[in-house]
Amino acid sequence: MRLDNITKTTIMLFKDFSQTCEQLEETSGRLDMIDIISQVLPTLSSEELPVFVRFVMGRIFPDWSSKNLASVPIFCMKQSATWLA
Repeated sequence: MRLDNITKTTIMLFKDFSQTCEQLEETSGRLDMIDIISQVLPTLSSEELPVFVRFVMGRIFPDWSSKNLASVPIFCMKQSATWLA
């Protein structure tokens, strides 16, 4: 599995990140997933690397952060209820 469309840039575009996530989602084998991620990692800057790793692991904020998005689903449900009413 090759990611030829991702090249070394100063900033990883969200489009490239989402394409990588789509490929990971479609991949069932753990080694194949590792292969995909190992092709992307060298293209990332030192600033992007920790963000990419957190996002791929399903985290938004670093472990040391007290920030969370726990209230977002509740807000979305309440907002949807008002739109549908």
